[in-house]
Amino acid sequence: MTNTSDKASPKGNPAKQPAPADQGVMHLKDMPGFGPVPEASGSALYRHPGEGRLFGLSYDVRPDDKDIYWYRLRIEAWTYGVQDDALVLPVMSFVFQPDGGGGPLHCRVGDLKIMSRPMADDTHTGARALSVALFFINQINAGQVPNCEKILKLHGLYPSAKQGPAADGSKGRGD
Repeated sequence: MTNTSDKASPKGNPAKQPAPADQGVMHLKDMPGFGPVPEASGSALYRHPGEGRLFGLSYDVRPDDKDIYWYRLRIEAWTYGVQDDALVLPVMSFVFQPDGGGGPLHCRVGDLKIMSRPMADDTHTGARALSVALFFINQINAGQVPNCEKILKLHGLYPSAKQGPAADGSKGRGD
């Protein structure tokens, strides 16, 4: 007698069926230009032996709660110390909608926040933010933790003091 459980069709195997929440949702790897991004989330860790601290960077891409055709991308930096001190910093977050076939730089971007501060949702800023996000994602997937502030400044996305207080009410770093 043969064991037929190993030969079950994908339809009969509950592990192979998409969850009801996934129906109608385009996965990140299926979006034009996002093929190199293998997972919807990831993280990278760097140990600094001199300071006794762990530095990390993580990303998460999920369908937006309000509209399944939009996706929310969040990138966060975090650090943990030997004395159980932890700090989580939101680097960037935004929602985006893929525009058919144009690749990642032709996505519509909205609700853009850099370092917890709202930014203009114009086309150029959105394209730069998406480009930087893809850079961070590729670095994270390679196991690297880049300097977020330098990368954001290099692309003209680091919030300035002229943009007002951060979304959490603070005046920004060091104030």
